[in-house]
Amino acid sequence: MGRVMATAAEYGHNSWELSIQVDQREGDEGMKFKLRVKGDLHIGGLMLKLVEKISESCK
Repeated sequence: MGRVMATAAEYGHNSWELSIQVDQREGDEGMKFKLRVKGDLHIGGLMLKLVEKISESCK
C-alpha cells in the first residue's frame, strides 16, 4: 500500500481559524484571539502574528 505525502504547497492552500487564549499571571483578565492560519505557517510565524494581535489590542 502506497503512502501519499502532501507537499508544503498543498498544505498552504488550506487555512483554518485558530482560537488562542493568553492568560495573565497576576489575576488580570486573559485575552482571546482568533487568527487565520495556513498549513505552511511555522511556529515562529504564528508567534509573530500573535504578538502583532496583542500589540493591536493594547492600543
